[in-house]
Amino acid sequence: MTRKLYPFGLLAIIPAFTAIGLTQPTNVQSGDTAQITYTVKQLSGAEGFVDMKSAAAGINCIARKPTAAQSANAGRTIRSEAHRKYIEMATQLCKDTGLNLRLVSDYRSAADQRTIWNGKKANIASVARQRGCIIAPSGSARQRSIALCILKFNSMPGTSRHHWGTDVDFNSLNGAAWASGTNAQIKLWLDKNAATYGFCQPFAGKTAGTRKFGYSDEAWHWSYMPLAADMLKQYEARVTDKDIIASLGGLTSGLSEADVAALNIRAHYVGSIAQKCRDWKS
Repeated sequence: MTRKLYPFGLLAIIPAFTAIGLTQPTNVQSGDTAQITYTVKQLSGAEGFVDMKSAAAGINCIARKPTAAQSANAGRTIRSEAHRKYIEMATQLCKDTGLNLRLVSDYRSAADQRTIWNGKKANIASVARQRGCIIAPSGSARQRSIALCILKFNSMPGTSRHHWGTDVDFNSLNGAAWASGTNAQIKLWLDKNAATYGFCQPFAGKTAGTRKFGYSDEAWHWSYMPLAADMLKQYEARVTDKDIIASLGGLTSGLSEADVAALNIRAHYVGSIAQKCRDWKS
């Protein structure tokens, strides 16, 4: 696999893509994704999937005429079913609006996410200034405050929906870029039409009252729910705080299982998604 660019959050970094094992999920029945049982390692990002599509071709929209655009998404990886529906959605968006829907981030392993996390932690003073965080001076309180600051926009390794190969980031990871211009037009179209193709915005704004906790509004992040809905259920049933600490790098991370429990990572971050995504029925 190729190296991937993750300009995630407010500070862009370029982690090396980490090759990982590919595991066939059990009980797979063709055309029946509800029968897939995933391993804890798959759910927490330590193992990948056999149904991945690498170097995913995208859509280049010119005068409302969509054409394949391999270079626009070179090196991108997403599960095949989600990729097929993304292409259908991007094609229709082009026809309707003349605008492009580009993948800027997609599948990430726990190791990839750990590189992002550790990069934020290494530059926490700068991150805290940009995100308006107050970092405690020492001890467990400091480690937890650092984690909470990073968690405003970045998932803890072992908890990202990007581990599942079902979630993608479109066009820009800058929230301001979605407030006006072409991305604002795309967002209006997605809000109206994305569900037709199986996509839902899990981290929609909290102002609508659909989420009380978790990440800041991510207009760019969309999830392919026919696969992701069942993966979330399995995650919540089987992935533990111990598994999350293992993905984070163990005690050398500065956090313990008690810290993960105190921060309520599984409920407030993994589980805190828009209600319409939570209620998704395939």
